[in-house]
Amino acid sequence: MLLAMAPLVSHLQALDFSCMALEEGAVKEELFYRDGEKFLPIKLRSQRRSLSYSVAVKEGFVGFYVKGPISPEGIQTYTLVARGKVKTNSSRLLFLLAKREGRKLPFGVLPVDDSLSAFPAASFRFINVTPHILAIKFGEQKFKIKSGGIETIETNATSESFLPIHMIDQSLETIFKSSWYVNPRVRELVIIHPIVGNPTQKFGFKLVSGIAPKPSLNAKAL
Repeated sequence: MLLAMAPLVSHLQALDFSCMALEEGAVKEELFYRDGEKFLPIKLRSQRRSLSYSVAVKEGFVGFYVKGPISPEGIQTYTLVARGKVKTNSSRLLFLLAKREGRKLPFGVLPVDDSLSAFPAASFRFINVTPHILAIKFGEQKFKIKSGGIETIETNATSESFLPIHMIDQSLETIFKSSWYVNPRVRELVIIHPIVGNPTQKFGFKLVSGIAPKPSLNAKAL
């Protein structure tokens, strides 16, 4: 439990970030982040990145829920629910929140470089949150993606088109085959996740589209 007035070092470079829950509806209360002495709300959105925010430090993402009512002294307390470290020099990150059962904190955090240099327009970023290694052919490009791995494929498209995609698992079984729409102005985040309790479908896919961002102001949508 932390007090709203708890100090935090604020002399480092600013970081723009947005958030998204991997599982729809996993975040059941209003989520807050801390910037210096302030606890500020995060507006999460269904199947999309949150609004974009900026913090005064680059120490990672620290998420909170409100803990109880405001005290008679006018102090609001918060409880820590998520923490993620930053391992990149990027000035823009997407923090993916993964629900964790039986752990000290209810959410794990996967920080993803969301800058244009790492994730440009007309590209597809694949994130594998299954326990399996997957092989993917997308257009003419072939690659493998390990469990927890991230791969970004740049299509270099200059006009709207479709590209064939074919995914196979470790047993060489086809798990997905289709054609995907490519827009030269849009970035596509592809989250590959396991499906439990369905013998005919082991894997699911969450596609999150976003227009390549311009330089952001506080709480600007992507």
